[in-house]
Amino acid sequence: MAIKIYQSQVSPTSEVSERESTRGMRISLDDATRPARALKGMLKAGEDFYVEYEKTKSENEVLEKSKEVEFGVKDDNGNTLVEGLGETKTKVSEYADMDKAMSEYNTNWQNTKDRIIPTLKGKFSKKLFNSYMDKTYLSDKSAIQTSNVRGMLYKNRTLKLQSLEPLYKILSTAEIGSNEYKQAENKLTEFFKDPSNQKLFGAKISELEFTSKATVDVLRFKRDISIDPLKTYIDIKKPENYPNLPTEKRNELELSAKRYAQSFAAKEFEKNYQKALKGEMGTYTNAELLSAFEGEKNYNEIFEQSKVIDIVQENSNIIKEAKYGEASKLISQIKVSGDNIKLKEKAQDAIRSAISAKNKAIQNDAAGYYITENEDVEVLTKEVNDAFEKYVETNDEADLENYKVKFNERADFLDKIYEEKEIPKRFRTYITQAEAKSIVAQYKATPNPAKQSALIESLKLQYGNKSSDVFMQLQKEGLPFGAMMTASVNNAQLKDDINDGSINIKAYETNYKTATGSTGTDINNLKTKVAKKLEDYTDVVINQPGGEVNASGFINGLRDSIYHAAMAKYNRGVEIDDAIKEASREFLQDYRISDSETYWVPADVNGQAVSQQHIMAKADVVMKKIKDTDYLKEIKLKGVDEDNQELIINDIKKNSNFYLNEKGDGIVLHVDRNNGSSIPVVDVDGKRIEILFLDNSTTLPITNTPFGYEEMYEPVQDETYMEVN
Repeated sequence: MAIKIYQSQVSPTSEVSERESTRGMRISLDDATRPARALKGMLKAGEDFYVEYEKTKSENEVLEKSKEVEFGVKDDNGNTLVEGLGETKTKVSEYADMDKAMSEYNTNWQNTKDRIIPTLKGKFSKKLFNSYMDKTYLSDKSAIQTSNVRGMLYKNRTLKLQSLEPLYKILSTAEIGSNEYKQAENKLTEFFKDPSNQKLFGAKISELEFTSKATVDVLRFKRDISIDPLKTYIDIKKPENYPNLPTEKRNELELSAKRYAQSFAAKEFEKNYQKALKGEMGTYTNAELLSAFEGEKNYNEIFEQSKVIDIVQENSNIIKEAKYGEASKLISQIKVSGDNIKLKEKAQDAIRSAISAKNKAIQNDAAGYYITENEDVEVLTKEVNDAFEKYVETNDEADLENYKVKFNERADFLDKIYEEKEIPKRFRTYITQAEAKSIVAQYKATPNPAKQSALIESLKLQYGNKSSDVFMQLQKEGLPFGAMMTASVNNAQLKDDINDGSINIKAYETNYKTATGSTGTDINNLKTKVAKKLEDYTDVVINQPGGEVNASGFINGLRDSIYHAAMAKYNRGVEIDDAIKEASREFLQDYRISDSETYWVPADVNGQAVSQQHIMAKADVVMKKIKDTDYLKEIKLKGVDEDNQELIINDIKKNSNFYLNEKGDGIVLHVDRNNGSSIPVVDVDGKRIEILFLDNSTTLPITNTPFGYEEMYEPVQDETYMEVN
């Protein structure tokens, strides 16, 4: 049923509003409705506050998620677990392929969106996040595409410029004016005239053309300076060379070239100096080298050095022709243009130093020096090496003989040089220092005494009549004294006993002490006994003229070697005194000692048998001719004139003896001085009164005057060894 609504209910009158209350209060309509309105307002305000709260909450959530969108997800160590859109944007912006870039970005964008949206909790978060992602997409897409276009353009330009690099290489290395150079030059010109290239590079095409040509000049400069810094330095100062270089760049390269040229010139000056010492011309003249130092503070100093080099070059024959020990006389003969005493003195010092260095090199390695400095010796050395390699390969006797022939040819040639240059015999070598060191190393690496002895014997066979010289050289390079001893004895057992490195002398001595109740003093007495048995032999060593033999070192080494052999025999059951006597006899049986105790005659020289009786008798004949005949008057003695000839000859007759020569392969007559020294008797040609052990002739030294066997009086008994008591 319908409800009747009164007018007063809809539109209250003023009367109502002014009606008094039952308590006497007057209430207006506005007052009456205020609570309802207040409630409604409160409800609306609450609703607005709640919405604002939720919006803020969602905004904060989206804001927080935006960081994850941008930067991705990291672990505690900062390692990327999920790539952010910011990283993706940066990465794909570098792509020259726009489709590939956007495809990769789109994938990550969608994955990011799909990953994050389910995690959103706010009432408005999803809406806000979708809006944020859309805006991010549009912004990033624009930036990526712009960058991709630039990248594609950059790549295109880069590829174009890279296509020029082969042309740069040709233009900077090929001979200017050659067909190859012209073709490359035309291609470069065509590149810059090409409309497509002009469009690609725009207004910068002219600048690029200029830069390219300058680049070619820079590259050619770098190539030239690596080949010839001095010429390049001279060339770059001329405008017609490297014409496309800007002035600033040319100045920069000129300074660089000068530094290179100075460093190069300094080295070339040294080369010129070394060549000057040999009488050779340098690649560059000193004047050319000096140009690199013009205007420098040290120019005058370098100028003087160059002049010294010129003087040395002009007088280089002094170094080349100088005999050993005559430098001072020749240096005084140096010629200098003008009166510059200072330069002459510097040149003299340089040549003196060069001769000193030459002599030192000869002292250290005479064979090695002349192999390097003499072309003929170098050729012979190649033949020696080739022959040796063939012998090693085949181990054939014929190849060994061929090697010995080649070795002796070189040795003979070296001897001619040594004689001509007056090289002291103690410095004369027939293998190089490097070869000697190699042999010593091989010996030390050989595992047992038998094989070591075999190696020594093979060396004696290999080097023939030069083996004694070679062994002296090997000893200097570290060959043990025992090895030297095995080379000088013939008894096989003695060789092994001396050379046996497995013998423990200390252990043998301990055994001896235990068995005999001996002391350390007794051991020393054993060594004294050995020395006593060898006394006649070692007296010869002691009596040799000073400077040729290290007497004490040799004697001690010999004593220790024979003692070593004696202890080996003792360990095999031989009584110690008998062992010492046996070891001494095995050594001494190879020698015959002169009554004067100034020389011995060995049983062999380098494996060739010596007629000891003949040599001893020949020495006696020669000495009798000296003392009792005019033999010496037939010889034009060095340093002797008519005024003092008689006096000198009488001195020789009264005070002369034969001594071992430097190599131990013969004896040489010396005159003994009052001061205890002895000097060889020499004629004006440098020949000595010398008897070689392998010389079985019956002629006098120097004069070659024959004598008969009947003059070989009181022949020495043909004993095979010296008896040792």
